[in-house]
Parts: sequence; structure tokens; C-alpha cells
Amino acid sequence: LVVVECKRYSADFKAVEQLKRYVKKIRELRGIDKVRGIVAAPEISPNALQMLKDHGFEYRKISPPKYLERFSRDQKILSEY
Repeated sequence: LVVVECKRYSADFKAVEQLKRYVKKIRELRGIDKVRGIVAAPEISPNALQMLKDHGFEYRKISPPKYLERFSRDQKILSEY
């Protein structure tokens, strides 16, 4: 199984922690040890990249489609409601 944590902008240590929780939960629910974890984002901080490596996870650079940018900038976050 593969768990992919996708970020629209830069991934940081919080993205790695989130991925770690997801992978742990999948391992527990499915009763398997081999679960691959990937963070997919346009960029990643050096600390987050090191954390990924320390946990045996991977980073994949992605480029979200440009036509989504106007929606990304205007999208509200939960705390704004």
C-alpha cells in the first residue's frame, strides 16, 4: 500500500508528521508492516526532507496545474468561518 500526502505549496515538518500518522493508522488497520509513504509537493523544506528520509518515506516534486492558482489563493481555511 502507498499513502500519499499532497500539498499545494511547500511541504514542511507538519506534512511529514501527518503522513507518519496516516501510515501508522493504515498499518494498524490492515495489520501489515510494509506501507510506503510519499509527500508530493512543489517544494519541501530541508528539515522535512530529512525527516522523510529518517522515517523511510519519499518526496516527489509535483507541479499543480496553473489554472488552479486563482482558486488556491482565494480558498478560505476552516478557521475563517
